[in-house]
Amino acid sequence: IALLVALVAGYALLFQWLGFVVSTALMVVAVGRLFGGTWRHCAIGGGAMGALFFLLFDKLLDVVLPTGILGGLL
Repeated sequence: IALLVALVAGYALLFQWLGFVVSTALMVVAVGRLFGGTWRHCAIGGGAMGALFFLLFDKLLDVVLPTGILGGLL
């Protein structure tokens, strides 16, 4: 539980700087590994969730999310 709290705190700290897509992907990979997922599955899931949730919230629902280091690409 303490590790999950630390991961959420790290997510909150990196969210603005890294942007939604990258920080969400890293969070999904970290939590997936914590629960026993393979690196491959966690990386695929993290990348997919980061990108798809960004498209859902930013483009479809018009919620402004930070783009961070991917600002020029998004």
